[in-house]
Amino acid sequence: MCKAHNLKYTVAAGTMIGAVRHKGFIPWDDDIDVYMLRKDFNKLRRLAPKELPNNMFYQSHHTNPDYYYLFDKIRLNGTIFKETFLSNHNINHGVFIDIFQLMLFRIILLKVIGNIFVIDFIDWD
Repeated sequence: MCKAHNLKYTVAAGTMIGAVRHKGFIPWDDDIDVYMLRKDFNKLRRLAPKELPNNMFYQSHHTNPDYYYLFDKIRLNGTIFKETFLSNHNINHGVFIDIFQLMLFRIILLKVIGNIFVIDFIDWD
């Protein structure tokens, strides 16, 4: 789906450490961490519920009201992996991939040119 819609993503955290250091998964890491810029994340959030195969579920607070994390997940239906924080919630508890939105921000640069302060804004997004 990401390739078909030109959505950019990267792996990070334990997933990246596992790929580099272990040439696979870290034995004690229980998930896959995917990061996307906001525009790609929002596009995935719109597309995934319609385009994922029937054995997968796109989980967000929009698709699962009892889901309280600020990041989304893609769950594999027919499996169970209960996380402690959400174990008593009425949600899909399938094995998952975490999808994080990279929220890039404005950096303010303050330069001194002679006796004048100049402020530059750099927006990353």
